[in-house]
Amino acid sequence: MRVVAIWLLLTIPVFASEICRTVDISPWTQSQRNLLAAVSSELVDEAGSPSRITRWSNQTGEVCFDTPTVDLAIVLTETAILNRYTSDEAIRQSNADTEAIRQQGFTDEITSNNLCTAELSELTNRIDTWVANRQAEVNAATNLAQVKTVLRDQVIPQIGTALKQVARCLRARSR
Repeated sequence: MRVVAIWLLLTIPVFASEICRTVDISPWTQSQRNLLAAVSSELVDEAGSPSRITRWSNQTGEVCFDTPTVDLAIVLTETAILNRYTSDEAIRQSNADTEAIRQQGFTDEITSNNLCTAELSELTNRIDTWVANRQAEVNAATNLAQVKTVLRDQVIPQIGTALKQVARCLRARSR
């Protein structure tokens, strides 16, 4: 007898708590149908009823929740679902556009940065030439002021530019 009473207490709320709402999705696109459950869940959650979807059909437009505390007929209207879908889709598209621009920036950096496109032998030759030229400039200096000028006005800015190019190339390649 106890087992039956416990079973009834545990199972009756499970069967009795599911509430469903069917909306007319016949004119909807497949993308809108596919997001029916997600958008419905968001709307019910925002209405103050954090309920779990128990089942749904993107063919019939039926969405069922366990223990919702809001009137699904008021919260889940075709207009509310489509408006939410449209705003969510606009956000998704905006994010996709932003990411595409970001990725294009990486691609542009790789193709335009001559450190990214150079062969290793070319990089070695360029570095060796650069070092030899800087050594010649320092050797040509006859006093400390001239050495300081060469370092300040040529060597340090060129090192900074090269490091920026290397960093941009590495970041673009590691996207």
